[in-house]
Amino acid sequence: MGFAAEFLASLGGATVILFALSNFLGKVWSERIARQTIHKFDVEIQTLRSSSETALEQVRSLNQLTREERQSFHHISQKTYQDFFENRLLTYKEMLALQHEYATELGEDFVVEEVEGWGVHI
Repeated sequence: MGFAAEFLASLGGATVILFALSNFLGKVWSERIARQTIHKFDVEIQTLRSSSETALEQVRSLNQLTREERQSFHHISQKTYQDFFENRLLTYKEMLALQHEYATELGEDFVVEEVEGWGVHI
């Protein structure tokens, strides 16, 4: 039994040394792999952040351009409709003036004419 005990004892000591060495190397390798993985993900995050910020800037500038175009269009259409309305009013005034001039020259009374047209005599 002496030989078997010595053999197992020598294996036990080597096992302890191998276990300690493998534990140390495993820790070193796992830390290295973790640092590489973290660096890889940091680079990916920076790339995504950069592309997201670029896309956000593009959306903001497009939004600003669209807003300016709409304000310009609104101003133009408002001016156009305002001019159209003013021209319409001027046209109505001119037509009323012509009608008044016509009625004055003929000596007709519009109130009587309109009422007679309804079948009522004053």
